[in-house]
Amino acid sequence: MTPHLRRTGWILAGAGLAAILFATLTPAPGSPVGSRVCLICGAMGGVDAILNVLLFVPFGAGLALAGVRFRWAILLVILLSASVETTQLFIPGRDTSLGDLTTNTIGGALAYYVVWSAGAWMRPTPHHAAVLGVTASAVWLAIQAVTAFSLAASFPVSTYYGQIARELGNYELFRGRVIAANIGTSPVPDSQFATTDSVASRLRAGAVVSTSVIAGKPTNDIAPIVRIADDEQDEVVLLGQSGEDEVFRVATGADRLRLRPPVFALRDAFPRSQEAGAGSTVTITGRYRPGVVTLTAKRDDFAGARDISLAPSLGWTLLLPFQWPIEGTPMERVASFLWTSVLLLPIGFWLRCATIDRGAGGRVRMAVSLGVLTVVCLGLAWVPLVYGVSGASIVDWCAGLTGLAGGALLASVAVGKGARAPRSRGQFV
Repeated sequence: MTPHLRRTGWILAGAGLAAILFATLTPAPGSPVGSRVCLICGAMGGVDAILNVLLFVPFGAGLALAGVRFRWAILLVILLSASVETTQLFIPGRDTSLGDLTTNTIGGALAYYVVWSAGAWMRPTPHHAAVLGVTASAVWLAIQAVTAFSLAASFPVSTYYGQIARELGNYELFRGRVIAANIGTSPVPDSQFATTDSVASRLRAGAVVSTSVIAGKPTNDIAPIVRIADDEQDEVVLLGQSGEDEVFRVATGADRLRLRPPVFALRDAFPRSQEAGAGSTVTITGRYRPGVVTLTAKRDDFAGARDISLAPSLGWTLLLPFQWPIEGTPMERVASFLWTSVLLLPIGFWLRCATIDRGAGGRVRMAVSLGVLTVVCLGLAWVPLVYGVSGASIVDWCAGLTGLAGGALLASVAVGKGARAPRSRGQFV
């Protein structure tokens, strides 16, 4: 281990430690998870678990670069996580759980191992590269399936209740007055629905949820206008206001996986100020159909509509530590492009490493590579359709090709520098 890598490792570990302390030891809003021995805790338990893993990655990677032995590195990760969890007992809004300790340790250990074995996966033999490519393609397919499931509507079998501009603990109160609220042509009651099955059937068929209101003062956060909940008060549908925007969401697979549920928004649906919009009638609608969400808004001085495609390239929105209202903006398209490209870049890298040597076994590796590319195409086109969301758009296909080509280019550059011979574990570039 060279001295400059050791220094880099300690700097990275120190930066990771600072990030951990800042992210975990500051007060935060939230409600108790209910159990300290749970592994996936609370409504956002899936997001928390993934973020806990990622949070300890820089610390574990830094320890590996610094040359700390594995058993001591793991002990440091466990002691740090245990200290954080213990301290959180005394910090408002923070919860301590066995799940946090477990996922923190997994993140640190996984990062250590990936860095320690860098030579094996950065400069693999052709056979090893083929194995890595197959593994990465399987992971890619799983990510696509989980993302598509998370974006697909998932209406619970339960008794449904309508709630009109209710004061709810997790939301702001709507400041206007509701004139009407409907699913299709049927009014939404401010009480239990007479027939739950018909409500669920209409929602699955893409019925329009609409409301007309007398606008009030813009809100600071989401304020439900029309909300449908089941008998456990879990949200089935929400149509409301956030600032000057319309917001809409339906229950999806993300709720079942405890990921960040997708919320869709249409900008400037409501007046910008109470004075300017006093007495204005605003009509907003939201509609969820397989593969697309449609939002509309209309008032005296404004009319707007937007179709938002539900593609697995929106997977990044499911893992954010905060709610991101999906609006179909250019910035979101760039983020989705990067998400798909980065996920496919390792596959392109290892496929190029597997096929760059035409010696013994070259035909087998070429066949494996073609199989992997077929799996990639299935992940882009077929898997989303299975779950009833949008297949890959032209932009998504371009993102996939960019990721594969970028990975192949990196592999070619590495070989061009004489990196064809595999390195042993523990040796770093």
